[in-house]
Amino acid sequence: MGNKKHILVLTPGFPENESDTTCIPALQLFIKELQQTGEVTISLITFQYPYKSSIYNWNNVTVYSIGGQNKKGVQRFLNWRKVVKTATKIHQEKRINLIHSFWLTECAFVGNKIARKLTIQHYCTLMGQDAQPDNKYLTKIRRFPKIITLSKFHATTLAKNTGIQPQYIIPWGIEKTINTPKNSRSIDILGVGNLIPLKGYDRFISVVKEVQQQFPSVKAEIIGEGPEMKRLQCMIIDNNLSQNIRLIGKIERAEVLKKMNKSNCLLHLSNYESFGMVLIEALAQGMNVFSNRVGIAEELEDITTVEDNKDTAEKIITLLNNPKEGVSKFPLLIEDTVKSYLDKVFLSEFEKDI
Repeated sequence: MGNKKHILVLTPGFPENESDTTCIPALQLFIKELQQTGEVTISLITFQYPYKSSIYNWNNVTVYSIGGQNKKGVQRFLNWRKVVKTATKIHQEKRINLIHSFWLTECAFVGNKIARKLTIQHYCTLMGQDAQPDNKYLTKIRRFPKIITLSKFHATTLAKNTGIQPQYIIPWGIEKTINTPKNSRSIDILGVGNLIPLKGYDRFISVVKEVQQQFPSVKAEIIGEGPEMKRLQCMIIDNNLSQNIRLIGKIERAEVLKKMNKSNCLLHLSNYESFGMVLIEALAQGMNVFSNRVGIAEELEDITTVEDNKDTAEKIITLLNNPKEGVSKFPLLIEDTVKSYLDKVFLSEFEKDI
């Protein structure tokens, strides 16, 4: 390990092996790219998933799985104690220089306890809805770690709900080894995301209904699973769209990218996004992207922001009347994200530590 800075990463979940591609893909990309720089040594504790307690190697990163299984009450408290004990043991074996937690939830809460016990600097990257007022940890955490958000929209949401300004805004990126877009795009409109009310699939279906009035054979697909599956299927049937919209369910990330590669446009009507990694993945696959004004959408000129259903349908109809050839665009790369973390956080804090 030498004199490399030792980073302890805390996360609620992490892949159980290198073929587990659906578990938090964004975090996988980040940790893998960070490891490959050779600039730091990484130890990672995952709280809830995998569902068994173990120590294993993932792309040359040592992962300590607590196996919390999302249990509540006393068991969750006992798991937190196990995290602290594990971190302390890691620190005894090789001094930890910095703690980095992901999501301002239990990982940040327990990360604070570890940071105080071991007298270590603690950063936390907010990754999703943890900036929203219904996050109970916003009141549980008495003294916040140094905060990083993913977009200006994300930072504004956090400030509005807590009065806290982030230390840094560091956008997320993707790898540049994604498939070259194909000329043949058999899917007109694609939706990608969990089937929950937040993602706005009611509107998605309504927009497709409006588009169908001018394009009776319009083809749309929605990738994802969740509690809204049955209700959305009923809505599709009630609107006589069974021949137009397919619910695909959950598929591997590589298959999602292949679907994007065959799709004309991404329709993303989520009511909230901290960032929206799916938006830049779609751009990389040469898709036209239509999105609500959430996450990174307003910061990227290649994304078309939309308002109401009529405005959205009109923009998609215009595109379908005048199809554009798909061209890959990579506005944000994971290597740049990692470089920013190294320059602003990891190595910078190391210099202070020395």
